[in-house]
Amino acid sequence: MRVNSISFKGYDAAPLKNIYLCDMPDDLFDDELTSICEKENIGCQKVHFDESWAQDKSFIVEKDGEPYFLGAVSKSVKGNSGTFPYGIEGGNTFIGKYPDGQKWMLIGERKKGEIKEEDKKRISQLCNVPEENILLIPKPNFHLDMGIRPIGFPDVLVNDPELAEKALKKLDDGSQEYKNLKKMFDKDKKETCEQYASCDEICSALESRGFNPIRVAGVFYDGINFMNAVVNKHPDGKISYITNSSKCKNHIYNQLQDNFEAELKEKVPSLDKAYFVTGNENCIFNLFYSQRYDGDLVNANNSNFMINNLRYFKGGFHCMTLEEPNFEQWA
Repeated sequence: MRVNSISFKGYDAAPLKNIYLCDMPDDLFDDELTSICEKENIGCQKVHFDESWAQDKSFIVEKDGEPYFLGAVSKSVKGNSGTFPYGIEGGNTFIGKYPDGQKWMLIGERKKGEIKEEDKKRISQLCNVPEENILLIPKPNFHLDMGIRPIGFPDVLVNDPELAEKALKKLDDGSQEYKNLKKMFDKDKKETCEQYASCDEICSALESRGFNPIRVAGVFYDGINFMNAVVNKHPDGKISYITNSSKCKNHIYNQLQDNFEAELKEKVPSLDKAYFVTGNENCIFNLFYSQRYDGDLVNANNSNFMINNLRYFKGGFHCMTLEEPNFEQWA
């Protein structure tokens, strides 16, 4: 499972220069990512990390208009491997820009007051974000990137478990595939809602800080998460949304992806393209999942790599990649 250690922050919709991937000896989703990056005119690079969670161990900040690498990735490229201040957890923060060019940062809190003023001062200095623009909101899950996705100020996609439940119920065809997923959904929804903030609380916090929350059915648990995404902003203001695929041998899972893409197109006028990454079915990790968890409620052999990675190790596409904004173009 993922270790929720002090580490990364993600970016709001920004023009991307590079997407970095761990140089593990196995092909997790290299070909898919390379193809997407070519279409989006983004560089695709592999660098050395100590583990597959690129977001959780490193991040890139703007320093004098240039990218500056912090954390584990700095062992492979120019940067600094110093200690991060408390509060910068893997996938638990996002940096963006207001229309006037000032940076803002969202940080998720499990409980109010968790991030101290001295922490905010260090974060401000390290990330070049004005201290007053470091905004704290309640968590939807153990990290923000498991339940929300900024897509360009002021818009933020927010997973609404109630919308997700309604969307899932519409697919009830009496099949065993549906019954299995519904059972897991009910269990995980109950546990998550008991431990973390509600969609209403998150939306209220975002609105009070000047954001526009957009509720979507984006998380169905059991390895299906469309919120854990990377967003590329085009010169014309349009965006591309890159996230985890649910396409596999399970017909219910297939419909969930189709429905989410349709909802995204309906609710996000700035959307240009949506990409869904399945991962390499033949990689050693997927074979491991299939062999180890074959007796699980949902057969791992009927799932794609990204579903299995999210289901068993709680990490998706955003967790496994590291985006570098094009700071020269980002306005």
